[in-house]
Amino acid sequence: MRHFLKSKYIIALILFPLMFSCNSKKLNYKNTKASLKELMYDIKQAQDKKDYKKARILILSIVPNKASIKKALKPGVDSKVIDQINGINEFLDKQKAKESQKSFDELLSTKLFRIKKEQTEISVHESTTEELIAYKKDSVAWKEFSGGASKAAKMILKPKMKFYEVEYVEKGKKYGMKYHLFYWDGTGWKMLGKAWRGLK
Repeated sequence: MRHFLKSKYIIALILFPLMFSCNSKKLNYKNTKASLKELMYDIKQAQDKKDYKKARILILSIVPNKASIKKALKPGVDSKVIDQINGINEFLDKQKAKESQKSFDELLSTKLFRIKKEQTEISVHESTTEELIAYKKDSVAWKEFSGGASKAAKMILKPKMKFYEVEYVEKGKKYGMKYHLFYWDGTGWKMLGKAWRGLK
């Protein structure tokens, strides 16, 4: 596999590690918290087994295109904000163009959406846009979502919508790796990631 510039990896990881469009076959996950957890478990299982093709299909299924992003945002959000959330698509498309399919699949699981093998426990936390805006002390929103998510709720997130944090944690540890702002767009689970970056 070619070595990419470290800065490119950093950009991908900062924006959030998996945003580009996907035309994979229809998956059978449902609009329930349990089904989202099942999907995230299946991604980890595929990675642990080094089934990078399956992992790629599942990972790409949670990547929203612009039309899907708009479903999670309130009307009138600046197009530049949407472009920023969607921006990693171009970066990953360029990387895919440089790699064989097999190498790209491996890159996706081992670099851009890597879940540590020892992080075997998965937690899913739910809050509404209104709960994120209120951000009351000791609420799920306050405990499990970042201040950035609250900022996004105040500025760009669609009212009366549910959002989820997914956390992979090593057994016996309190904190792990979180992935941000999952939502159901009417067709499947998608992830906005750190949509608050760049908001003023």
